[in-house]
Amino acid sequence: MTAPSALILAADGHVSAYLARLLDARGLAVAASDVGPAMTALGLADSVEAVGDTLPAATAIFAIDDGSAATDARIDAALAALPGSSARLVHVVEAATLAERPVARARLRDIAVARSERGLAASSVVLHRHDSRLGPADSLPARLIAQAWQLANGGMTAPLTIADAGPCDWGWTAEYVDAIARAAALPRPRDLIVASGHAMTAREIATHACAWFRVDAGAAFDFATTSAEAEATAPEVAIAATRAATGWHATTWGRDLVRTLCEGAASRIDVA
Repeated sequence: MTAPSALILAADGHVSAYLARLLDARGLAVAASDVGPAMTALGLADSVEAVGDTLPAATAIFAIDDGSAATDARIDAALAALPGSSARLVHVVEAATLAERPVARARLRDIAVARSERGLAASSVVLHRHDSRLGPADSLPARLIAQAWQLANGGMTAPLTIADAGPCDWGWTAEYVDAIARAAALPRPRDLIVASGHAMTAREIATHACAWFRVDAGAAFDFATTSAEAEATAPEVAIAATRAATGWHATTWGRDLVRTLCEGAASRIDVA
């Protein structure tokens, strides 16, 4: 295969698919460890080349932690080959994953130490919650929007009970990948936090979705109180640091985000 400009190490999920589409649109030769339904849905099956366990050299390597042993092994191999090469590696991990996967937390620390002590050309990008029409069908916005869609189309069987744990930062995946790409282009690698800086509760998401589909939120949902702690959102100082370093900031959030997800609700429901 022709040496790619960008190599994506991840299962074929919505982060890797939207990142591949962005890089391809910018004229880069893109290879990925998994080219599947998500990339196919974005029309990338013929333009992104699949690679096996033997990783080709690339200018930029995007290592997306998807929790799989296969991706872990590929990321470890890419990191081991990084010293002495001209490649830049960007490790991408979900904020929620860090609380659940010791491997991800250790890799985050190891990359930071190796960069500061050995000059390793690697950094980490931590993504706070985000969604897209290719995102998981069981995400909070997906469940709320699907319920409103079903009510609007005569398919709702009963109100959906939702435990609203409080406001949470949500963004649009298709926009967040631009921050990931910009991280690889920084003059000096540094760790970044990606978040919209704007939080919504489940009730607010449901209200926006029902307004979009012109249905009664009271008929679609039962909101239960919960004692669960709300997920920590990215601190404003971290969001400001990312914006200062890359010039990136989220423009799709709140009502606009919900409307964007509502526009793709039927296709997500069909896939699910």
